[in-house]
Amino acid sequence: MSRHERYESRDRAFSNWHRYACSQTSNMVDIDGLEYCGTRGCAKPLLLIETARDVGQDFKPTTAMRALAQAANVPAVTLLWMPADDWSPEPPHCRCQKDKMLNRDCNHGIASFRAQHVYPTRQRTWKVVDAPEIARWIDSVHVGHRMQMHAKVA
Repeated sequence: MSRHERYESRDRAFSNWHRYACSQTSNMVDIDGLEYCGTRGCAKPLLLIETARDVGQDFKPTTAMRALAQAANVPAVTLLWMPADDWSPEPPHCRCQKDKMLNRDCNHGIASFRAQHVYPTRQRTWKVVDAPEIARWIDSVHVGHRMQMHAKVA
């Protein structure tokens, strides 16, 4: 994902096309996120993420993502996000997006997450986590990978 949103709009044209153009036996799910190594020449997948707005649902289907994570041997999580009180449904969602600046102190429109590990261990309960903690955890996945890369070189 590029650091900044390029077009500030999303549509469901492909999803709708797939639903109504392909047969009922052509199943598809969208994977919302794939964290990967940005080191030149690496691009190793590090983490699969399925996201959805938290509307109190008890369950988010992840069977296909779990199979993909297992085949790729990468962890996978589901993150349900709860909008912050100041969240704007239309871009920009926060001042940082408008100004295109990194700001760890901003909630960026998300009050909290409910997180659930999908692979390698399947967690059946949801854990409520604040947005900065999720950002630190994702960053730690990248740091851990870079440390492994440097250890192999040494």
